[in-house]
Amino acid sequence: MKRILSIKIILCLFLLALTNNKTYSQKGYEPGFIITNQNDTLFGSIRDRVISNFNSKIYPKIKFKKKGKRRHKKYSPNMINGYTVSNRNYVSLNVEAESVFFKTTYTVNNSQKKNRFVRRVRNGYLSYYHMEYIDEDNDTIEFEDFFKKQNSNKLVRVTQGVFGLKRKKLIAYFSDCPELQSKLKNKEVKTPMEVMNYYNNWISHNSK
Repeated sequence: MKRILSIKIILCLFLLALTNNKTYSQKGYEPGFIITNQNDTLFGSIRDRVISNFNSKIYPKIKFKKKGKRRHKKYSPNMINGYTVSNRNYVSLNVEAESVFFKTTYTVNNSQKKNRFVRRVRNGYLSYYHMEYIDEDNDTIEFEDFFKKQNSNKLVRVTQGVFGLKRKKLIAYFSDCPELQSKLKNKEVKTPMEVMNYYNNWISHNSK
């Protein structure tokens, strides 16, 4: 009787191991879709990162499994216009950084090959982006945030860690909107979304 019970336990553990292995092999893929360079939408599942306690990664190329297919295909930023996975939206951009006297400026060069996926948190005349990266000290995914106007290739940093909004940079960036400059100076707007909402509403009102 004990021998039969032992065999049953071993069989259960074996089946559990197979199930766990299958679950682990699918781990990291989430429902989503990609937008091709021809603006076609392909649905499936996407893996764009690894989250762990010791070795988190953000892939420079995403892994995409088309709906109904088992094998994945890798896509670089230059191969697609962007993708959406779960509730995160990414666009493909060519971001160039130039440092002069310890100050770095960022621009989007549309004439060059797209070199990275950038998370688009909110889209509008003024859009809000996160450039994600791995913090090697904590092995966590962090980000630098940027605003970009629709008619400009310039990106401007929005916040600086615990210090909040980079008010001096933003005041200079919104030279076309004195009302927002005043609110930034007087600390009447305190979050990126407040800045973005005010500016987009101002643009909408003044474009009529």
